[in-house]
Amino acid sequence: MGLFEKFKAGLARTKEKLTHEIKRVVTRSPKLDAGTLEEIEAALIAADLGMVMTGRIIESVRLAYETQGSENLDVLAIARKEIGKSLSKEGALKLNDGLTVVSVVGVNGTGKTTTCAKLAHINKHHGNSASVMRMKILRAR
Repeated sequence: MGLFEKFKAGLARTKEKLTHEIKRVVTRSPKLDAGTLEEIEAALIAADLGMVMTGRIIESVRLAYETQGSENLDVLAIARKEIGKSLSKEGALKLNDGLTVVSVVGVNGTGKTTTCAKLAHINKHHGNSASVMRMKILRAR
């Protein structure tokens, strides 16, 4: 089994466990109270979504519950929407005064060097000197 297949299998297991846990919590409790939200929060954190993303999801679930009630409340759809919004954000690379470190890590052949060149080009296009950006490419072994 290759590295990509291992990642894919691991993510599938995480998704299945998270889906099962959220469905268990939501179907057991028709009312979304503090205890239920804590259980959902624990499941999201256990799935390695991080504190910030978990907080956004919990807040969105709470808002959806307050506006539409428990009828047709799909916690998983809300989580997918919040994660999608987070991943689709576009923005400028934030450069600090002085040194800015950009770490690009990945397996050989996945486009790290190309991505670095694109970042340097975009940076130069925005009026910064190309020499401002120095990147260290780390390769997984």
